[in-house]
Formats: sequence, structure tokens, C-alpha cells
Amino acid sequence: EGSDLAQAASIVRGIAPGLDSRTWRELVPTLASMLDSTRGVMFVMFMIVYMAIAIVILNAMLMAVFERIREFGVLKAIGVGPAGIFGLVMVESAVQAAVALVLGGALGWLGLLYLSRTGIDISWIGGISISGIAMDPVMRAVVTPQAFAGPAVTLVAIVTAAVIYPAVKAALVQPVTAMRER
Repeated sequence: EGSDLAQAASIVRGIAPGLDSRTWRELVPTLASMLDSTRGVMFVMFMIVYMAIAIVILNAMLMAVFERIREFGVLKAIGVGPAGIFGLVMVESAVQAAVALVLGGALGWLGLLYLSRTGIDISWIGGISISGIAMDPVMRAVVTPQAFAGPAVTLVAIVTAAVIYPAVKAALVQPVTAMRER
């Protein structure tokens, strides 16, 4: 976004070299600063949400491992190595993450489609202006590939990081001890 604005400003300045041409960021630095601050706050909020997701995934996978500790013991007793058990837990979590990505992507796309077409009407508040600039009272979403790619990559990274400990726990189980578990 910022590079596109700088590139567009450069093109305009090249077309009209003697004229004063400035970007909206140069004209309204307060609004630009406010938007940059909002992005920072959004980043912190996303990190809090993603940390909560990581804790939930870690807890769910630990419970799944502990509930199936006897199964892992039997698998190890019949010759499946630690790498096989580790891979099994990782593949299970990858399948769950894939289903979550597909369902989340589909529901997110429907929500963004609605918000980009209809938007949220806040005209009941009254006239909206920031730093003297009148704003449209209907807020609409902007759908970009980054709206899907960023959260998808982050979810895969979080699932991978959160599942490593339960997978190692399952891989290191001792067959005799595990088969005695009730």
C-alpha cells in the first residue's frame, strides 16, 4: 500500500514537475499516523488471539495423546518407531488444520463478500469526519489475497509449533508403561 502510494506520487510528480503534488499522507499526517497506530493495535490483538489458539490446540492435542497412550504403546510394541508415532500425531494435526482452513476460509469469504457489498451502516451516529475529512457512513471490507494468506500461514505455523510437544510426548512413550495405563 505505502509503496504503491509512493510510486503513484512519483509518477504524478514526473508528469507535472512544476506543480505542488502531495500524497494524502503528506496532506493529512494526523490521519496517516492514526491509521498506522490502528495497524499496530490490530497486530497486537491478532497475536493475543493467535496465542489463545495455540494454547487451545496444545491442550486438545495433549488430551488426544493422553487418551490414546495405550494405542501408542501397542504401536511401539509392534515395531512402530518414535518417528512413526511423531509423524502420526503431526499428520492428524495437519488434517485438522486443513479442515479448519477450508471451513474458516469458506465462512470468512462469505462474511467478507457480504461486508464488501453491503457493509456496516453507521449513519445512525451522525456525520463522520476525521481531521476534517468526511467519511462514508457505510464501512465496507476490502477483499485481498493477503486477507486469506496471512491468517492461513499463521495458523499453519501455530498448529505446527503447538503440536510438536504432544507429538514428542507420544513418540517417547515406553510401550510397557503405556499399555498398563488405564
